[in-house]
Amino acid sequence: MINKISQDIETALPRSSHDRKISLIRGMRSRLTGFGFARSGAGATSIEYALIAALVALGSLAGLIALGTTVQGLFQTVEEETTAAVSPETR
Repeated sequence: MINKISQDIETALPRSSHDRKISLIRGMRSRLTGFGFARSGAGATSIEYALIAALVALGSLAGLIALGTTVQGLFQTVEEETTAAVSPETR
C-alpha cells in the first residue's frame, strides 16, 4: 500500500521537486504506521505495562478482600469476648 502511494506521488509531482516528494512520502508513511508505533514496538510495550498494572491491581484487590475478612472476624471475636466479660449473666 505504501509503495502504491509512493508511486502515485512520484507521478503527480515533477522531477524538480525531489525534496518535497521525499518529505511527502515520509509524512504519509508516518501517518500510515501510527506515528511510528507499529515499527518501534512502543505500542506493544505500553500494552504489556497496562496488563501488568491490571494484574497487580487484581492481586492487591484479592489480598485486601482476604485481609478484610480476617480483620472482620478478629473484631467480631473481640466484641464477643468483651460482651461476655462485662455481661451481668457471667457474674
